[in-house]
Amino acid sequence: MRTRSQRRIRRLNALKRRSWEDKMVINKISILPTRMKLKELLLVAGTWLLWLFTILVLATEGMAILYEPIKFGWTGIELLQILAVVFLLQILISCIWSWFILPKERK
Repeated sequence: MRTRSQRRIRRLNALKRRSWEDKMVINKISILPTRMKLKELLLVAGTWLLWLFTILVLATEGMAILYEPIKFGWTGIELLQILAVVFLLQILISCIWSWFILPKERK
């Protein structure tokens, strides 16, 4: 049989847990105002429309974008290669930063 102090401690822990759950944003998200839900719905719908428009443009103009000059005589393939090199350089710089610079700051 539990003692009185054990029951009191258990009850206090349950009250603390409930107060922590009340403070969590996760539980309160289910009761969002209608206006905020409408804004989120419009943003999601707009994002999907932009993706669909991008796919449509790529499907209809894909070959022209890749193989005809776009800017300064560069084709789409050349621009994609430049972007890939820039992207890989950024990853390389961040890896070098995390391997060599950050361990010195921790000490």
